Amino acid sequence: MFRGFAALALLALFAVQVPAPAHAQQVVSVDIVNTPAGYRFAPALLVVPVGTTVSWTVPKNDPMPHNVQNETRVGPFISPTLNAGDTYSFTFTEAGTYDYRCRFHGNQGQVGTIVVSNNTALPPVSGVRAFLQALTAGLAPAAK
Repeated sequence: MFRGFAALALLALFAVQVPAPAHAQQVVSVDIVNTPAGYRFAPALLVVPVGTTVSWTVPKNDPMPHNVQNETRVGPFISPTLNAGDTYSFTFTEAGTYDYRCRFHGNQGQVGTIVVSNNTALPPVSGVRAFLQALTAGLAPAAK
């Protein structure tokens, strides 16, 4: 009887997923992509809670310079020029929608959007899932 109860308790323990504490800082990676098809950020759309750090990394074999800068080109984030293997990180401390681009390749499609939510229990999500989550929360980026 005790063995059956212990096995059931262990099974229940592993089946329960405990969310990370709201105060735990999260780090999300964005790849800077350079392929024959063009330049892009992957993922191009993120939904993250306030306090999340986003890190952009240039592949070690990418010969082109890149950067990450918000659309207005003044605060809150503008990276220096990033070369092969470089990483730039920024912690988002205010909720809002942040459109950004590469200064060198933005006109070639290397653009992205980060939606930062006050919901600190929100796990970071990307792509279509991120858009749908932002849309349902009323945070979706405006159509351009």
